[in-house]
Amino acid sequence: MTTWMRTQKKRTQKKMTQKTTTKCQLMRFRKMKSMTFKKRMRMINTNQLKITSLNCERTTNINGLKQLIENNDITLLQDLGKTTRSLLDIIQLPLTIIYSKLTAIVIHHKIDDLIKVTNQHTFELDPVAFPRVSDAVIRVNNKRKYHIINVYYPPNKFDEQRQLIRMIYRQLKNKNTPIIMGGDFNHILNPEIDRQFQVRHNYSETRTTEKSLLRNTQLKLIDAYRCFEPQAINFTNHNQLNNRRIDRFHLSERLEKQLLSFHQKKDDAIRSTHERITIVLKFTNKPVIDMGKKRFMIKDYHIENPTFISNVLNSNPRDWTHLRQIIKRLTKKKRFPKVPRSTTLTADTFDDLRIRYNGKSKPKKHIFQTIRDVHGRKASNTKEILDIAHGYLSNLFNKSPHNRQQITSYLEDFTPNISPEQIATLDQPITLDELTKELKAKSNLSAPGEDGYGFRFIKSIWETCGPLLVNMGNHIRSTGNLPPDFKLILITLIPKTTKSDYISDTRPISVINVGLRLISAVMNNKLQQIMESHWDHDQHAFIKNRSIQDIVEKFAITWERVKRWTTYSFAMVLLDFSKAFDSLNHSYIHAVLMKYKFPQSFINFCMAITSGHIGNIRINDKSSEPLRLLAGVRQGNPLSPTIFVLCLEPFLAKLKHSIVGIPLEANIFVKVLAYADDVTVCLNNPKEQHILSNALNQFAKASGLEVNKNKTILLSRKIGSYKLPFQKHHADKPEIKYMGVPLSPKLKLTFLKNWTKNLHTAVNLDLPLQQRALGINTYLISKLHYQDTLASFKQSEINKIALQMNQCFRGVGEENLLALPNQGGFGLMDIRTQTTYNRCKIIYKMLTSTEPHNWHIQVYRAKLQHRINYIQKRNKGSQILPWYNALVYDCGSLTERLIKSRTLLPHLTASLIAWFQINKQHLLPYTNESQLMEFFPQETRLTLYTTTKINPHFVPTLNGTVDMTYYNHGSKKHQLALRKTLMPSTWSATFNILEEQWALFFKQINKVKQQHPHSIDHYHRFNLGHYTYYKLSQSNCDLCEQPYTTTPLEHRFCQCIWAKKTWQRLGPRNLSNHFSSYIANPLLTTEQYLALSCFIAAITALEIHWRYAHHRNTLDESSFVRWVRGFKYHYYHTHRF
Repeated sequence: MTTWMRTQKKRTQKKMTQKTTTKCQLMRFRKMKSMTFKKRMRMINTNQLKITSLNCERTTNINGLKQLIENNDITLLQDLGKTTRSLLDIIQLPLTIIYSKLTAIVIHHKIDDLIKVTNQHTFELDPVAFPRVSDAVIRVNNKRKYHIINVYYPPNKFDEQRQLIRMIYRQLKNKNTPIIMGGDFNHILNPEIDRQFQVRHNYSETRTTEKSLLRNTQLKLIDAYRCFEPQAINFTNHNQLNNRRIDRFHLSERLEKQLLSFHQKKDDAIRSTHERITIVLKFTNKPVIDMGKKRFMIKDYHIENPTFISNVLNSNPRDWTHLRQIIKRLTKKKRFPKVPRSTTLTADTFDDLRIRYNGKSKPKKHIFQTIRDVHGRKASNTKEILDIAHGYLSNLFNKSPHNRQQITSYLEDFTPNISPEQIATLDQPITLDELTKELKAKSNLSAPGEDGYGFRFIKSIWETCGPLLVNMGNHIRSTGNLPPDFKLILITLIPKTTKSDYISDTRPISVINVGLRLISAVMNNKLQQIMESHWDHDQHAFIKNRSIQDIVEKFAITWERVKRWTTYSFAMVLLDFSKAFDSLNHSYIHAVLMKYKFPQSFINFCMAITSGHIGNIRINDKSSEPLRLLAGVRQGNPLSPTIFVLCLEPFLAKLKHSIVGIPLEANIFVKVLAYADDVTVCLNNPKEQHILSNALNQFAKASGLEVNKNKTILLSRKIGSYKLPFQKHHADKPEIKYMGVPLSPKLKLTFLKNWTKNLHTAVNLDLPLQQRALGINTYLISKLHYQDTLASFKQSEINKIALQMNQCFRGVGEENLLALPNQGGFGLMDIRTQTTYNRCKIIYKMLTSTEPHNWHIQVYRAKLQHRINYIQKRNKGSQILPWYNALVYDCGSLTERLIKSRTLLPHLTASLIAWFQINKQHLLPYTNESQLMEFFPQETRLTLYTTTKINPHFVPTLNGTVDMTYYNHGSKKHQLALRKTLMPSTWSATFNILEEQWALFFKQINKVKQQHPHSIDHYHRFNLGHYTYYKLSQSNCDLCEQPYTTTPLEHRFCQCIWAKKTWQRLGPRNLSNHFSSYIANPLLTTEQYLALSCFIAAITALEIHWRYAHHRNTLDESSFVRWVRGFKYHYYHTHRF
């Protein structure tokens, strides 16, 4: 029996022979047959029920679980562990899960309301049996009911199995609902054909088999597999001693006519000794929802096939249209074999890490069964759904009523000042070098556009398509018209929430052809270069050298002022524009571009990618009528966000000119904070609310952007003074987040709780250590640093998190854990060092920053100076100490008073503590003012704490000179580079291995790990010395029972008779079994490294198996051969060692 098997009921078909059919007719028949098959496959998810069962053996592979659940309607899982249940909870799919301790029924709601659970846990079982059974009564398509039962009988405990059979079948006796029972029964039904080898008779198992057969007969249950293969020898469990068919489906006899097929397959993603079994039931003749044909896309096997790529490169297309015709013809007429993909760290690996640590996966295509329009009218088929979507998006993208004179009047006072030399750079033609540079930076995982081409494919045929894109880009600049191949874009709808089926609660996503995206990226680069010094100082989105962390710090400063100045009526209004990117008026965009006096070629390009598109709505793989996009900017285009920010500049300028804002230190008034369409307006008093209201109305009439009153938030201590129709929150304890950062202590604790939960559910023994560290670095530590910007975690909380992270790598020392992979370690970032250096960046900016948009740095300086003045006054000091002295020199008690101050901002205090912690030994002793002469000129010293004129040559550091990047990159690149190559002491001393040899070896090992992430961990840890703990606990070997003549470790792996036999069967070829031949050897091949790792894992597993086995004294050649056969299967198919 092969590892993959499929059986299906035979259907009689009319046979056609070569004698009665012409060749043309035969080809036509085959094409019709293929189209019918594809059509039936498109409907299989909407009129059939796919149920699968698998003993997952406590798997912790979340990506495998997600794929298994996603491909089936109902999944029965057995042998669950605590971690497996936690992983099921974080899978981002519409699921209903019915748990017991060891089993789960997972219902995947691919289509809303297709499967409904009407009852669950209907059995009355004793405490021993309850963890092994889960059941649910479901209703399919609001018609038929089915009773789904998932069982996991105790292995090798046949008395308990019979008792469980008795309890289950007794309660099913008087029920009329059709039964679907599946799971791991742990006993066979027919000794002749349900196992691979015939073994001696087991009386207890025979009694259980007879009991099970009797109950099946009484309840009229059939064996699903035996409906197709009554006499075939089959097994579903790969056991070291014997393979048996213990995973089964039992169905009510009345369901036999609905049973379409039975599948059995080894699941490579979930590492289990059991095979996955699946049945398909047909519950209706009419599809629930009609699906269309999947759109054309270039497949990976096309890109990886050199013949296909060479045919495209040698085609010499005239233009892009001709190229599309050639590619379409090649994909249709030529059949290129699939090239097997390597096992490197691909997108699937990172998707697995993303789900584990971030709780989210890449968005998948949503199947709409029903949808409602804005008036509540419901549509239940794809055509009607497309009609509703077309009407809604037509209204959304329709040209909003406008008055050109009104737009001109609104922009009259807006006068940007950009030099003609800068503007002239936008008039330069697009070159091939610019496109090539942008292409290298693009991700291969980007979604392909309407033509089906992704960036990975474009890179492979760049020699051919590069010059074509240059010509097309310059054609758009000169004419202002998009070529026909770039006009059509796909629009898909993604539900914002699963609780609503209204069309207004969906988000339209535009998918643009990658060729146009590439050209737009080049134009966006040119625009960003000339606008770098002209952006508004408080706009932080999509602008070089401005980050989301800066705006979060500015918000924290302003929010603190609103909270503490209780006698004032300050307010912060967090605006939320409704459908901001999709509602922007095209006439307003054109007027703004003209105001900037951009060259006509650049304006032509911007308006072409804005108003030159035609939309094609795709729902359920079907397309709508063409849709003209008369408003908005396309969010999938790299130039669109920059155009949006340009159009927001007049609004921000008018608002700043009209209101006073909230006063801060250093004579700074905060009026507006913006991150793209997330705009925060700061009001000085209630009188300014009318100014804000009028400004929003005027901006809405000119641009088409309107504020969503239900989502806009007002923060103030005196809420009653403001009559604006927005949500109102008291400034002291707002239960909201700003840019994803919690503003209240309660939300902060919730974040830490969820962060810790993600850490514990994600980390498991199944994931290689290096990938485990990669996931924590990418999805957990980065998130923690961002939250620390405003939340300012306590040092005790940071230490607790670091301890929890280290516990995820038990058995690995901290030095090995933090070293880079190329240096022999696993590359985990040090959370304590990371947090400390990230906080130091704020103080570093205080001493070095000169950018005018960093006004929050000036506020930090003023706050620090005010606090120093207060401390000096309390101490009756004779002179005023400048703030920079407190940071550069050791000021004794003043430093302690500063870090204990409660009046400074929490994140500023945390930054000061980190700064003094890092620079404690570097600070120079402070004696008098004259010491400053070596750092600052006289005029700078007098005004340093009130201005931004800092000597650019001054950087505080050891001995008066410093590396400019010490604090800026200290937490990431700089500090990681300082870590040295690991040198395991035991092996280095034994074989005189130098650091250079270890460096070459670890570099080679890391390359192999990238190709085979699951297959070399044992060998890597062996070289790090993780097995040298094996001491002389007794005088004889556990396996061969011979006395030790050398060290236990050498005997265990080299001299033991069973170790030699294991080496012969599993060890590498052309290599002697001695430590000196494979410890720190960088000259071995990949196959030898993999075989060595398998050998080390086998020796360890063999000793553990025979140490705790009941028959440890019966180790002989036959049992050893049988054990090796089972180990090889487990190791190469499940990686469980």
